[in-house]
Amino acid sequence: MVKKGNSTKILTTLGLSTVLLFSNTALAASPLLKLGSSGSEVREVQEKLKELGYYNYDSITGYFGNVTREAVIEFQGDKGLVQDGIIGESTRKLLMNESPQKRETSRNNRESLPTLKEGDSGDAVKELQQALKDKGYYTYLPDGQFGPGTKSAVIRFQQDNNIEADGIAGQMTWQLLLQPSYEEDNTEPVSESTGKTSAGGILKNGDKGQAVEELQTALKNKGFYLKKIDGDFGSLTEIALKEFQKFAGLTSDGVAGAATMSKLKENFPLLKKGASGNAVSYIQQKLKEAGFYSSIIDGDFGAGTEKALKAFQKSEGISADGVLGPGTMAKLQSIVQSASRGGSSNIQKLYWESANKIWSRDFGHAVIIDYETGKSFNVVRTGGTNHADVETASAADTRILKEIYGGSFSWDRRAVIVVVNGKRLAASMAGMPHAGRDDKPNRAYVSGRSGGYGYGENLDGIKGNNMDGVIDVHFLGSRTHDTNRVDSKHQAQINRIK
Repeated sequence: MVKKGNSTKILTTLGLSTVLLFSNTALAASPLLKLGSSGSEVREVQEKLKELGYYNYDSITGYFGNVTREAVIEFQGDKGLVQDGIIGESTRKLLMNESPQKRETSRNNRESLPTLKEGDSGDAVKELQQALKDKGYYTYLPDGQFGPGTKSAVIRFQQDNNIEADGIAGQMTWQLLLQPSYEEDNTEPVSESTGKTSAGGILKNGDKGQAVEELQTALKNKGFYLKKIDGDFGSLTEIALKEFQKFAGLTSDGVAGAATMSKLKENFPLLKKGASGNAVSYIQQKLKEAGFYSSIIDGDFGAGTEKALKAFQKSEGISADGVLGPGTMAKLQSIVQSASRGGSSNIQKLYWESANKIWSRDFGHAVIIDYETGKSFNVVRTGGTNHADVETASAADTRILKEIYGGSFSWDRRAVIVVVNGKRLAASMAGMPHAGRDDKPNRAYVSGRSGGYGYGENLDGIKGNNMDGVIDVHFLGSRTHDTNRVDSKHQAQINRIK
């Protein structure tokens, strides 16, 4: 049986002030260290990683190369953090407070955790089911049989914790599951920012009263909670809290414990060009989901991020100064939170002639949101004249596409929202890749194209995304390429969107 190690509890008296001042002081932190960085601070990190057994190079170089990055990623994995290989303020704090003894305990515990998947059975599966049950994800009696119910519970847990939702209980899933929860010892999960604390005033879904009102007020002042302050901790409060936790670099569990309360009392970090860190990565991701940012998520607030933010601000009718404060955050949350609930706020039903002009067929980036599930993935339009020929932007996006269809590609039509250039357009997709080969040059004439297509032009411009060819995205009045007719099934899906 897998057992958890004891954790030190730091008792903290909680209080939540509703008067929150906003300043730029949060940006005066240690510099972001990543691939290509150099200097004394990199040496300090390498020395600590070497002490803990992560950095195995012979000498301390002071240069942040691939060896250092891999060491950082391994450390972040052990701590249940996002494995981006970047040393931000939060990762730095955990690293510098770690001891070799803690590292050895962590390694021993990790090596004892088996990887479990559907079809497995035994005591380890029963332990997994009980851990999922303790956290509210598994509702059946643990029986030691890893069936569809267990897989579904694992997937929901993985989704809520922002790790790959493959239904397989690997090391990362185990580590997050075995972090103490508020039911067990009144502590928050280990987070990147503050570590463990204990509290008597933890707030969660279902709670009511003045403390919830104060929580909602604090979230509203920071631009995350958009509804009426009513003292009722429901699903909308939970969504807002999870978004704030992601922004603050905390474990996004929707539970307001000591670490979350502490972060809520901090000054809001006004983000602008030159800033860096987890909060910037969060903003880049949300701007991408809103259809304004198409570059890499790197945590650096550069010219591209500033341009995207200004475009978003202009579209919302607010001052386009390229600085993100609580007001801009509230506007951004109104879009992304609506999308996460499958909402239809500001969705336009455009005919193909108009949609075709908005979404460039020359590798135009967009986000597709499935209307039923709310799941979203990044896509690139690489062609299409009667409708949009689209490819997933990465292998991770292909995985999400397949999840939407129950695990495999399908010709079935589904109602979707296409977020592109700041607009949210009603559309319909068919999730079957066709007319392409990933192993052949784009637009070359080849045989054996996907989807039963024979010899012809290779429609595959995005390589390495685990998908051969393109999928179809239709808008009002768009037509198929083979028959040149409007597809009634696609039109019916578009008209489902209200």
